Amino acid sequence: MRRKRKIRIGNEKEEDQRQLRNNQKEKKKERWKNKDDWRKDRNSKEVKDSEKKAKRKKTKENEKQEDKNRLRKRGKKEERTRKDMKIKEIEERTEQKHEENEKYKRKKAEQEKDNSMQISGKEERTRKQCGSDKKGREEKHGKNEKRMQVKRNGEMRKTCKLRKRKRRRRRLKARNSIRYLPRPSHGELKTGN
Repeated sequence: MRRKRKIRIGNEKEEDQRQLRNNQKEKKKERWKNKDDWRKDRNSKEVKDSEKKAKRKKTKENEKQEDKNRLRKRGKKEERTRKDMKIKEIEERTEQKHEENEKYKRKKAEQEKDNSMQISGKEERTRKQCGSDKKGREEKHGKNEKRMQVKRNGEMRKTCKLRKRKRRRRRLKARNSIRYLPRPSHGELKTGN
């Protein structure tokens, strides 16, 4: 009995599938018939007029979109041109500033040369005769000038070297002093070398 039931169920399924296929074929035939009718009707005036109207609408919409796109592109181009102009203006200003600074530096150098030429030998002679060269030292030992030169035994030496030596001596003294030595071990003080 069980086998017969299974066969019946299988037959029913096969029949259902056949019916579905037949229905699909019929639908396809109907579609093809409708297509033929539509082709025949397409040559009529009404259909042609409606197609022309649709084409016009599409063209108008496309033209509007193209105009919008053109305006956008123009706007972008204008923005780019504005940015380029701003950049050019900034570059021109910087160039002008550089030129002005160079002119100012040249003028300053010329003024310094003129001032040095104006200082006559009389002032130097009077300083040497007086024996005190305080003014000269003040000029030489300026705050802003880091490296200064002083005559000693006919040779030009840098005062920075002397200052470095003094600093080294101070540091060595500080290192060797009891204060900066390591902590004493077992309660015994360690003396410096």
